[in-house]
Amino acid sequence: MKITSQSANNSVSKLIFFSTAFFLINFFYSQTTYIFTNASASGSLGPTQAQVNVSYNNTNLHGKVISNNGIQTWTVPVSGPYKITSYGAQGACNGGLGAKIEGDFNLAAGQVLQIVVGQQGINGTGGNANNNGGGGGGGSFVVSGTNSILTIAGGGGGGLTGAVGGNGLTTLSGGSSYFGGCGNNGNGGYSGITNGDAAGGGGFITNGQNSSNLAQNVCEGGKSFLNGANGGNSGTNGIYYGGAGGFGGGGSGWHNSINRCGGGGGYSGGQGGTLNSSPACPGGGGGSYNSGSNQLNLSGINAENGFVLITLLYDVHISQTAIIQCNSFSTAALSSTVNGGSAPYTYTWLPTGGNSSIANGLSAGVYTLIVKDNNDFVTSSTHVIAQPAPLNVTAISNNTSVCFGNTVLLNGGGANSYSWSGGVTNGVAFAPSTTNSYIVTGTNTLTGCSATAAINITVKSLPVISLSASTGTMCLNGNQIVLSGIPSGGSFSGLNVQNNLFTPIMSGTFTPVYNYTDPNTGCSNTTTTAILVEICTGINQQENKSSLIHLYPNPTEGIFHIETSNNEMKMIQLVDVAGRIILSENFVDEKITIDISNFSKGIYYLSIKSESGMKTIKVVKN
Repeated sequence: MKITSQSANNSVSKLIFFSTAFFLINFFYSQTTYIFTNASASGSLGPTQAQVNVSYNNTNLHGKVISNNGIQTWTVPVSGPYKITSYGAQGACNGGLGAKIEGDFNLAAGQVLQIVVGQQGINGTGGNANNNGGGGGGGSFVVSGTNSILTIAGGGGGGLTGAVGGNGLTTLSGGSSYFGGCGNNGNGGYSGITNGDAAGGGGFITNGQNSSNLAQNVCEGGKSFLNGANGGNSGTNGIYYGGAGGFGGGGSGWHNSINRCGGGGGYSGGQGGTLNSSPACPGGGGGSYNSGSNQLNLSGINAENGFVLITLLYDVHISQTAIIQCNSFSTAALSSTVNGGSAPYTYTWLPTGGNSSIANGLSAGVYTLIVKDNNDFVTSSTHVIAQPAPLNVTAISNNTSVCFGNTVLLNGGGANSYSWSGGVTNGVAFAPSTTNSYIVTGTNTLTGCSATAAINITVKSLPVISLSASTGTMCLNGNQIVLSGIPSGGSFSGLNVQNNLFTPIMSGTFTPVYNYTDPNTGCSNTTTTAILVEICTGINQQENKSSLIHLYPNPTEGIFHIETSNNEMKMIQLVDVAGRIILSENFVDEKITIDISNFSKGIYYLSIKSESGMKTIKVVKN
């Protein structure tokens, strides 16, 4: 196997050869890996542009990284899936180990990443160097744009002989050496709780807290990512001083009669060491952050400077380009896209499908595509082609037995498009005229498969009924008319109707109503009859005068004439069989023409009233 990505510096090479087998497999399997290092920088400040240029010469990062005060800026060259693995730096003086944070991301060509590679904290000087307060290790940050976090691996806290610093953590919060003074929610850690204690590690948003002892030269907290990510510097009293924090937000240590160590940098900073801790001095590790998928988060992994791996993953994606049209058909097709690797590729579809990037004429089942690239790297992917269920089309009605004239609603089920026999529209009510069987054809518009179903609708006849009155014409004199309905047992209604008696209180044409429900079928029917009520005062005189009124033609096509033998004021009213007045006029002429061409065909009643009396004539319009 060979490393094809870039040459590594001594610290990275050392880690590669002594790392886990998982890391080795992941590293060599990937075709293109970009390794970001501290570029030989140390202490609280990150690498210069000159250091970056020298370190990345003869690698795939040559000329592609810009150092902005130690923060390395890199532009993603190719869109695709990437694995980002970040390692935080170790703290100084027996310090805690950095965390490992790994996740998968989809990155776009042209996307700009800001990368901070955490650097180890610095040992304090004076006396036994291992007993002077060491600085915290810096966290390693990968941020898209200005502040969109991809990964942050926390750095380890500073330590000393007999007191190991806290490891970089996988939690969002930093570590605490004694009381709760770690950073949370992207903020820097606190200094120790006693005057003179060491400084906290920087977080993503805010700096770590400086030492609280103003009588001593201050021990600086680590700077947050948004404030440049520098490590904190340690003050001096002229004799001893603690170690500076590593680039990536490491907090500085402090030395007096008792040593205290700086907190580690990370998403949230670790707390600086405190006098009251037991044993005295260790700093807390920094917290971490991971927004990727397929995460692997480990605390206390890295024993040197931090580093970042960004790997273009080599994989194959299968998409289905054609479906199985109908159950048991072989009409599906699959297509593949390879990400990463080195062309040309060889393809093998199993259990069938051939040796191309696409496979056609497939039936339902599980298919595996094995791809080998030009360097014999192998990747594979599996896709399941679903078998469409046989269409089970159903015909559904809100009522399968209705009375004539009532509506029915038919719906198909089991498909997504339906057509019916007999001119029926799916989901639209209609009134069937006879008992019939209706057939629905259901179609799956995605597959083109169809099936049918049928349903019978029974149409029940309405009862045959009639309504009669003891007379069709009566005088308005307080008399009553008896109404009779066939079959018996129905109900009577209408103006001036009570039970089966019609008692008028005014003249005109009235239409009592008879309603009957068949107890066997539940179907109802309604009928009416017309009754003319006249004012009969002076009836003998009316009959004598009536011969003086002549109406013609009758039946009429719409225009008829009325002739009288006197010039008295006369009033005419034309009513329909429902008793509605549709025309009313006054005239004195002996002849008048009436036009009912716009009225419906049927029977009308014309009443002519004058001082001489009243005459009612039935008019038929053809």
